[in-house]
Amino acid sequence: PSHQGEAVFDLTVQTPLILGNQSSDDYELAYYTSEEGAEEGGATDKVITPSAYTNIENPQTIYVRVTNPDTGCYNITSFELQVYESPDPQSIDPLQACGENGSPATFDLSSVEPELLLGQDATGFSFTYYESQQLAEGQGQHIEDPTEYTASSQTVYVRIANVDNPECYEIASFDIETVPSFVVPQLEPYLLCDDISNDEFEPFDLTFLTGQVTNGDSSVSVSFYTSEANLENDDPIANPENFTNTVAGGQVIYIRATPPPNSLGTICPGEGTVVLEVSHHPVVQGLAALEECDGDSNGSALFDLTQNE
Repeated sequence: PSHQGEAVFDLTVQTPLILGNQSSDDYELAYYTSEEGAEEGGATDKVITPSAYTNIENPQTIYVRVTNPDTGCYNITSFELQVYESPDPQSIDPLQACGENGSPATFDLSSVEPELLLGQDATGFSFTYYESQQLAEGQGQHIEDPTEYTASSQTVYVRIANVDNPECYEIASFDIETVPSFVVPQLEPYLLCDDISNDEFEPFDLTFLTGQVTNGDSSVSVSFYTSEANLENDDPIANPENFTNTVAGGQVIYIRATPPPNSLGTICPGEGTVVLEVSHHPVVQGLAALEECDGDSNGSALFDLTQNE
């Protein structure tokens, strides 16, 4: 395979095509790198070893002088040499993706193509992905959508071929690995008592929940969001230490817990929710004094305290 536009050709394989039904015993063939050399029939531009010739241009025209040694009659023909770049796949680290709750992950297999052909233009090659070496060799059933391939952990095989000449191909492989996402536990509602205004709005310190979310792991960062859309757009609450609920009586807060990257730089955050609740402040009415007669003049009497409920 060539990556520099050069290759070793056996020019003599063209002999049967040049002579057709004529016998090679009746003719002498000489190969030249120029038409002038072929016309002269001498040593100028003559290929010395036609069975192992390295091209000097790409593409390159080779001229052939076919001579009848008995009569000296000759004819000139030509053919082209074309060197197609072969892929030179590199060994790469496993491709990782995040999986939730033990489920398989979804991988974009095509994302590794520039890394596989480091130093080569990947646009000059086709990539076809398979689940086994045998399928890749035989061009059997391939992975139909490599940009959304769902699996756990396995080896993937890829047939990389030159788009202009599919015979110039290599088969490479790489591993895919599902990395578990961080698990955010189910949290109890976060309850605050309303103040005397009973307006159903209270300032919450959401960072109070951090330890519960991370189980005390200080390497995990936690962000809080007012909506699922804000979670998706990574627009967190700016001041979670002093967040006043925006919905009367409480609301759902969305949580993202992000662990540090693993050894390959993969980060798999987890998501969850917590319910904020503002409990109604009880209102106490002014009460009349309870009075009883002191029959035995000892300063004590029996009262029914429930009569003012």
